Amino acid sequence: MVNSSIFRARGSLFALAALLVLVLGTTASAADVSVSYSFERPLIIDQELDGITYDRVMIPNAPNGGVVGHPDLPQAGATILIPYGEEVTSVSVTTDGSVALGDGYSIAPVVQPVPFSLADEQAPPVAKDPAVYGQQSVYPRTLQETIGTQTVRGYRMVTVKLHPVQYNPSNGQLVYHP
Repeated sequence: MVNSSIFRARGSLFALAALLVLVLGTTASAADVSVSYSFERPLIIDQELDGITYDRVMIPNAPNGGVVGHPDLPQAGATILIPYGEEVTSVSVTTDGSVALGDGYSIAPVVQPVPFSLADEQAPPVAKDPAVYGQQSVYPRTLQETIGTQTVRGYRMVTVKLHPVQYNPSNGQLVYHP
């Protein structure tokens, strides 16, 4: 449900909200635009792939996905209207805090998509990207990714991908940013 600039997932909401701040500027003046997004606390379930049990992190209205071989974590898209005459100079995300969900988790990698017309035997094996799973820091490194700006019927918009959960493959720690 969309209510002015606040996106609320169904069910109970975690008390803290991530704050998305767009810094817009022109030669004459500058304006800050902020939009708040709230996500439910993640649900973690078991998932089996190629005979291995992984932990799957799920948040309503934040589908899992990403780059093949990277950790399969929830993400949410945000499209924000740019005020007339303004330009996007930067996009940043701030949170009111982080919540450690624990450590020792094993998050499955994003698998290669396979057409329904192929048999299960033809699916490529699940493979972790060693450059990501071998790192000692959180993935993804940032809480947002600016996808780009676009114009639709004369209205300019910026599209951003939000990452409400980060994963440290070295110790299996999950951190939730409400």
